Amino acid sequence: MINQCILNKGVLASGGDDTKVRLFVMDKKEYKEVGKTFTYEGPTAAVTGVDLNSNNSRVVGSSKDHNAYIWDVKSAQILDKVCFKYKPDMKNMVMRDCLFNQDDALYTLAVEPRQPTYVVKWTPEGTKYTKKAPIASMVNPKNASTGMRLSHDESKLSVVTSDGFANLVHADSLKQCLAPKKLHNMVVTGCAFHPRTNMLVTASTDYSYCFTSLNDFSYMKFVQRMVMRFSLLFLILLLIVPYIY
Repeated sequence: MINQCILNKGVLASGGDDTKVRLFVMDKKEYKEVGKTFTYEGPTAAVTGVDLNSNNSRVVGSSKDHNAYIWDVKSAQILDKVCFKYKPDMKNMVMRDCLFNQDDALYTLAVEPRQPTYVVKWTPEGTKYTKKAPIASMVNPKNASTGMRLSHDESKLSVVTSDGFANLVHADSLKQCLAPKKLHNMVVTGCAFHPRTNMLVTASTDYSYCFTSLNDFSYMKFVQRMVMRFSLLFLILLLIVPYIY
């Protein structure tokens, strides 16, 4: 089974349960495969996510074997392998998704049952990748994140979850920029930003697509702030009123 595929400048990358990443050179007009298929090996478990860098010189694949692998496209050699654990006494977390930005920096989505999900940013230093602070935590340990995608201006990162939510964080600081929003009743299987409008598109196992304006996330954040303020005010009144009377 193919778990993810992505098309970049006429090259289609795919990864799946057979533990391999494959690249197909496509005809840009008819989108038919032309030429040789390239295969990249290394993972020992299913490949969960794939991406190509901006000039198609590197391909990355995240895997259930708790690693993300970066290959040189021409030589098919593994340039680096990254893994993540939030605490020293933890085991490495499963890499659920991965992607490059235009500067070849790498984002990985690390998940583990009954643990928060972590978005980790890695900076390239030659052929190696170094973990960069800060690290974003999706603080809902009951429902794992299922995927992520960068906005076209690379200012925001969307992270979707198994309980139907979408989270938005700043791509650079990895701080949450807009409030999480419930978009589906079941697992969100994928997301993408519309290239020309302020919209996020999500798909779910409930057989639905959802087109959501990013302004809706801002409204939800405003509502959350107001609810917190009124809750705090109510709590203060509960503490003060007995002393008044």
